[in-house]
Amino acid sequence: MDVEAPTLRQRVESTVLTKKGRIAAQYILDNQNEVAYLPATSLAKKIGMCDVTIHRLAKQIGYESYSALQKSLQDSISQQLTNSGFVYRSPGEVMTEKFNGQTADAVEVIHESARVATENVNAMYRKLSAEVIESSANALLNARRVYVAGFWSAAALAELFVEKFLYNNDNIFSITSTGPEGMARAMSIQKHDCLLVYSVNRPIDALERIVKIAKEKGATIILIANKETCWLASYADHCLVGSTEGVGFLSLVAPLLISEILLSCSVSKVWKKRKKYTDSLNTLLEDMDYYKD
Repeated sequence: MDVEAPTLRQRVESTVLTKKGRIAAQYILDNQNEVAYLPATSLAKKIGMCDVTIHRLAKQIGYESYSALQKSLQDSISQQLTNSGFVYRSPGEVMTEKFNGQTADAVEVIHESARVATENVNAMYRKLSAEVIESSANALLNARRVYVAGFWSAAALAELFVEKFLYNNDNIFSITSTGPEGMARAMSIQKHDCLLVYSVNRPIDALERIVKIAKEKGATIILIANKETCWLASYADHCLVGSTEGVGFLSLVAPLLISEILLSCSVSKVWKKRKKYTDSLNTLLEDMDYYKD
């Protein structure tokens, strides 16, 4: 008979830890969704310790490494999502809840939209890890090819990212169709490629299939999601979170800002190498009188 593995809490409670170890362990217990995708260095900075303490703690409580601890947390999150399901609410239902069943006027909608978007951005900023941004930007730049996937509302984010990333790299492709052409492009993903995925709302079967293909091929996966407990989080090598809570429809302000940060961080690393390309492009556009005076 299989013996059930002890939970994280059981591991912590059954281990004699130093004062620093107890503080770190308690933070992990209280913030499991965050720690599941937070690099050890970033976690150490948050609680005022060195990353050696974090790696040592993981081994003390019975994991092979901090990465193994994170994998356990990610699997737990994925299982919770599988059991809980997803409840869809239409934009009208969301607005009805926001305004207590009343019809909102334009002034109220403007005020509430600005308030919610500001809260989303502030929450994103507090959680954003410079280390994850740096590693994600490097993964994009070092990839042989980059694929960017997003459906429905996220399709606009994916297409915009591709258009701007062309400044850095010609080998970038969007996957925004759930039809055969989208799946055919996903089948081209290989080991040294990178897949950037936008998941901002409901689970979509085709998107999970694409992510699984990339995972099986050994590609690096970057996830921009609306919450830490995103249904695709367990597949990701790097996870960036920006809430999409809106007044009626989804608010894409926070995921869009994450995209801009990733793009800016990427271009800062390669702009000198791409200067000849951009100069040639600007010359061509001027010759075409593309921009009107």
